[in-house]
Amino acid sequence: MKDNKKNKKNKKMLKFNFKNIFNVNSSEETNKRIIVIAFVLGLALGLTIMAFFIPERIAKLTNGEEVIVTIGEKNITADELYKDMKQDYSIDLLLNKIDDTLLNDLYPTNNDIKKEVNDMADYYISMYETYYGYSEEKFLESNNFKNKDEFLKTLTLEYKRNEYFNDYLKKLVTDSEIDKYYNEIVTGDIEAKYILVDNNKEDNKTLADKIITRLNNNEKYDEIVKHYGERISTKDLGFVSYNNDLSQKINEALKSLKDGEYTKTAVEENGKYYIIFRTSTKEKKALDEMKNDIIKEIIEQKKKDNQNLYYQCLNELRMTHNVKFSDTELEKKYEEYIKLYEN
Repeated sequence: MKDNKKNKKNKKMLKFNFKNIFNVNSSEETNKRIIVIAFVLGLALGLTIMAFFIPERIAKLTNGEEVIVTIGEKNITADELYKDMKQDYSIDLLLNKIDDTLLNDLYPTNNDIKKEVNDMADYYISMYETYYGYSEEKFLESNNFKNKDEFLKTLTLEYKRNEYFNDYLKKLVTDSEIDKYYNEIVTGDIEAKYILVDNNKEDNKTLADKIITRLNNNEKYDEIVKHYGERISTKDLGFVSYNNDLSQKINEALKSLKDGEYTKTAVEENGKYYIIFRTSTKEKKALDEMKNDIIKEIIEQKKKDNQNLYYQCLNELRMTHNVKFSDTELEKKYEEYIKLYEN
């Protein structure tokens, strides 16, 4: 049971890494980008181990078992190694083989995929060169890749898994979900600005309350800004969309206001106090114009709501293509693996 929990935790980490591997942006923290490589390294180890099963020269015992290593008069056979391998590496290696076969049919490796994967491989190699001083050869060798082609093959499999995952999620989005999201979440762009009270000698909340009192007494925004000068800061946000990057608190306050209103109670965040102004609102775009963006946002929410969806969709891929096991031990291990990701 303890091993199952450990495996589940590890695999969730791997899913997170590869869900983002082809969506890295410059604003992400470096350590988050670096950890992505962990799953690739695990797969590289698997590929190295698989090489034992494809020796150039194979000796056989009288009973037909293939000899891999001889130690004096004792032999280690392929059957013995295979049994041991099934304990630790079998499912990961086997699923890589299965998924590679299935996904290559669904997503043939075209020039676009090759470019995407090559760019990502070059990115990681250059990152290791920058932060660790690794040459390409050292990067590949230290991570158990025989060559760059092997690294590219591993990245290509994960790219296709993620392509399938995204296509799978799109099919889960219903028209009623889209309509509900459009009607309840989407708004026209809102014109807004705020006064921020922070790092004052006097209490921030006290000063924010004084400003709101002045506003309640019909003092104008520009007059207040001029009066308090450097004791406050301001920001004109312009028109912000419903899915902007503002904090949840600020967004909730902004959406609760009508055009021409301001927050009668300052919004507090980490000791800072915001007085938010809603100036005007543009007309909401038609559903047809926003449908693709809405689908993407619903998909992201589904990912957050069910962390196991990635594994469930890949299991469904195998089931719909009638994947069957001839080895009962491996079949049992796969069933145990699948149970880790049931809702």
